Amino acid sequence: MTEFIEAREGMPFQLDGKESTITRGPRGLYLDVTNGFSKAIALGEIVAKEWEVVRPYPTDAFNDEIDPGVSAVLIKRPTRYRTALAARAFIKGRDLHEEAGPVGLRALFRSFGGTVIQPGGLSDRDAERFPGRTARIHGPGDITIFLQDGEDQACRNELMALVIAVQELRWETYEDCYYQGSLDLSLGDARNTHPVAHFFAAMLLVPQDYAARAVDIPSAESVGAELKVEPATVQDAHQLWNAITNPEQPRS
Repeated sequence: MTEFIEAREGMPFQLDGKESTITRGPRGLYLDVTNGFSKAIALGEIVAKEWEVVRPYPTDAFNDEIDPGVSAVLIKRPTRYRTALAARAFIKGRDLHEEAGPVGLRALFRSFGGTVIQPGGLSDRDAERFPGRTARIHGPGDITIFLQDGEDQACRNELMALVIAVQELRWETYEDCYYQGSLDLSLGDARNTHPVAHFFAAMLLVPQDYAARAVDIPSAESVGAELKVEPATVQDAHQLWNAITNPEQPRS
């Protein structure tokens, strides 16, 4: 069952082991952590890494009234949901899905300083040292992907989206954007080896209106063929867009 906390005006509660309170101020809500920090927070914001702050709603399954003493409800969200929110913010921030049709991945990849090395472009030494390597992130604005023989356009699109996702998530983790050194990636089975990047990339590859059409496998195959995206990725995008459009609101 999803955990949630009803935050009452000025009353302390435990947030990841720290005593905290949420109060209403003239400019909105404030989160105060004892012996920690005080900050303004917004509805929909993720705090303490995994708790989403949402508007008060009836949390009693037997009573549809909203308790007037509740300032906000905090809901513990899983990684895939939080990743979906980050992906949506990235997509909105760059207006990637504002126009009909899929993202111009190659142009977006180039904007990240991306370079594409065609099959056979790896040196013999690198091919021996990094078997199966499909991408290298050198640093901000410097990415290289290595295409392999036999990959279709769907594989190549997903590779570009995955590397963009890894880069974005990597620098989001380090708020000071401190240079972390080069990173070599093997993304052939990203759904299992790099699931967070896969979730992010799935939403990048499949706009919300396309994902809404993927209600079953045949429709996911149809959407995937249109966008040149694997049907399983289309299904994942469908679930992710649906999760943040219709988020779970747990009840006691």
